[in-house]
Amino acid sequence: MTRTPPQSPEAEAVVLGAALLSKSAAHEVVDTLSESDFYSHKNIAVFNCIKALVKEGVQVDAMSVHEAAKARGVSEMFGGAYYLSTLTQSVASTTSVSYFAGIIRDKAILRGVIQMSADLSQMAFDAGADPNEIRIAAEKAVFALRRARGIQSIIDIGQATGSLLERLERAQRLREKGKISGIPSGFQALDRVTGGWQPTNSILVAARPSVGKSSIMMEFAINSKVPCLVFSLEMSAMQFAERLVLSDAEIDSARANRGLISDEDWVRMTKVAGSVGSMPIYIDERGGLDIEEIRSVSRQMVSKHGIKMVMIDYMQLATANVGGRNREQEVAAVSRGIKAMAKELEVSVIALAQLNRIQDTERPDLSSLRESGALEQDADQVLFLWREPNLLNGNKSPILNLAMAKNRHGGLCGMQLIYKKGSARLLPYEDRYGEALS
Repeated sequence: MTRTPPQSPEAEAVVLGAALLSKSAAHEVVDTLSESDFYSHKNIAVFNCIKALVKEGVQVDAMSVHEAAKARGVSEMFGGAYYLSTLTQSVASTTSVSYFAGIIRDKAILRGVIQMSADLSQMAFDAGADPNEIRIAAEKAVFALRRARGIQSIIDIGQATGSLLERLERAQRLREKGKISGIPSGFQALDRVTGGWQPTNSILVAARPSVGKSSIMMEFAINSKVPCLVFSLEMSAMQFAERLVLSDAEIDSARANRGLISDEDWVRMTKVAGSVGSMPIYIDERGGLDIEEIRSVSRQMVSKHGIKMVMIDYMQLATANVGGRNREQEVAAVSRGIKAMAKELEVSVIALAQLNRIQDTERPDLSSLRESGALEQDADQVLFLWREPNLLNGNKSPILNLAMAKNRHGGLCGMQLIYKKGSARLLPYEDRYGEALS
């Protein structure tokens, strides 16, 4: 027996009939529904005529829609003026448009589920199917379904300015309370120009090897106070936890790993371990992950644990399926995937990147991102780390420089940090007057 797909002819008739009777209803229907939400081909044709008239600024009524349908050659598709009159007769009140539009969207979502299931089933029956690709496709579809919502209303400039004033007022209230709108970095110089890490933004932190990328990422994670997902492509989860605990407890890792831990250190370390252990930080320690796998895991963790920030240490260790093309194209694909993930999941993504061909005491610039121009193009913010020149005795300076070289949504800044050897903490450097240099 053939089953009829989910649909509501009555709801479709009401919203279209209301659009023919009321200007505000016509605008609401066009703003909140799309062609694919309707099931009836007749109603799709009527909707498209209404949409065209609204776009042209023409008054929408039964006569204007009938004339538009004749001009588009679709009048016979739905029965012309007679069908339009039946639509208006189905309307009890034009104020019920929102309710019936919701029913139409719900039915469209159910039809989407059916189509999604059929597509996945067809993929699974394919003899050469890749199970991993099918799983990722299924996760994408389910995540999209969870977040499904109607088309956002078209916003006129009056609404936009109203929303702007509300956002600025909120930002001012937060600042008066000493707070910021985004996720705190723990460094005031950064938070002043970013307002904190913002959702949908991708942040690139680049430096030479062993200059402090992982250390500053850990500072960001500790200071964020939000659920974080860390892709530690180089360190194991235990190594990551070790650095977090020992750095926060300010215990020299070399001494700790040789068993040279004092009773006082043990007390401090166990207390810190309890605090760190309760942080909402989740670690994926697998190396060589494909960018689609990273997005897949992130989707699951956003749904399960409400992840607000994703960190990747470091992005050049991630891979991308680019059909055997060169390394630059692969890095570009990873970069695009990171930005797409930030937008899709509405999270902040901090990706570490390794610089080559410059000295670790040389100040990098955006041209230092040599492997792919996409790194600079895709990132909303780019931060560089580099060392101060060596000390007179030849030892490396404990002072690091941090500069924001790109900020798509605000100004730039720079500051100095001090690297506490052994504990691997990166803290704002203070001069002899006790003022942070920024």
